[in-house]
Amino acid sequence: MNIYCLNSHHQYLLIRILSYLSDIRFWLLLITINISGNLLFQIHIDSRPILIGIFLIIVAYIVYNKIYPKSELKYIAVFTIVLLIPHLYLGSLFSWFSFFHIEIKIITGILLTVILGRDFSRYYLCIMSILTVTSLICFLFNCFGIILPFLPIESTNLDGGNIYRVSSIIYTQLYNLSDGDFNLRNSGIFWEPGVFQGYLNLALGMLILTNFQRTKKWWSLVILFSLTVITTLSTGGYIVLAILWMYLVSSMSFRNKYTKYGMLLSLVVLIASVFFSLSFMYTKIMSDTSRLGVDFGELGYGIKRWFGYSFSDTAFAGCGFKTASGILSLLKYTGIVGFSLFVIKLFIVKPFTYRSILWGIIILLIFMNEPFLTAGPFWWGTIFLWQYLPHSIPNSNIEPT
Repeated sequence: MNIYCLNSHHQYLLIRILSYLSDIRFWLLLITINISGNLLFQIHIDSRPILIGIFLIIVAYIVYNKIYPKSELKYIAVFTIVLLIPHLYLGSLFSWFSFFHIEIKIITGILLTVILGRDFSRYYLCIMSILTVTSLICFLFNCFGIILPFLPIESTNLDGGNIYRVSSIIYTQLYNLSDGDFNLRNSGIFWEPGVFQGYLNLALGMLILTNFQRTKKWWSLVILFSLTVITTLSTGGYIVLAILWMYLVSSMSFRNKYTKYGMLLSLVVLIASVFFSLSFMYTKIMSDTSRLGVDFGELGYGIKRWFGYSFSDTAFAGCGFKTASGILSLLKYTGIVGFSLFVIKLFIVKPFTYRSILWGIIILLIFMNEPFLTAGPFWWGTIFLWQYLPHSIPNSNIEPT
């Protein structure tokens, strides 16, 4: 195909797509997202060799390009020391394999964010746009009762060994092989709708809380991601979505201030009516003991409470602290010190504004839903992501994709 036969707009799009595909960082991000949540890597493919490969490529890229992320490397060093301290009191229960596994995840996630830099949001929004459109097409097939072809499963560690979800590589169906029933919720490529909403709301946070120009393209992405969050039927996803839209409406300019107040009031009424009318919202939140009903006294006492039980299954099996929340699990794994290091770094950022505070809250609310931090390396980089988003560029004219 001759590129010069295309009009200027199509030429621009083709050149941009080719620039993405020719950049190894784009592929590293795409693969990292997949090994951090795609059901395919939870059941059919061992992601550990792939993780090590990505880790080595990223380290080689940094060395070759002479990138010296001082603050990120200092953080990694301090967090590594915190992860090592449990070895002093756990002894043989401390698993060096678990330590190196989580260490590679942390370093990979943080350094991937570093090498992507200001290209992170463009590449991420491009990837999520493709995954979102694909998921909606597949979800529509399910709505008409059509089960998509999927990879056969003989056994799984998920759902207590029961096969309640199946992977079609590009889409996950909550399909019960034992009785042929399926749950009509959009999981995208991920193992659970609650995971998909996290990636979607991260994309929305990038768009809404930064200085992306609010063009037609911007609005189309905001609406696309928002509608897809709705199809996940995720309680936590709805809460994050509501907060982002409240901020969006409050940040919009209107000729008449009463128009803004009216829209905000209408949005509050809509959110309240949805919250109390849908049983999976109000009832689920009020009865969610796995995330909200935890007993912090079960974290233990003394040095274990301060530095945790490490990431070894054997080590934290004796911990009475049980939670389905990723951020609260961090308390169990790394104790108060490790938890504080993570949360403080998430909020102490440049530029520090009320939007950065809201960004940190959004990330924490996303983490409340699923074990994102232990699933893969991707989400560890979010604590350094804020500084690379468009708000830090004066008079930013950056568009999403």
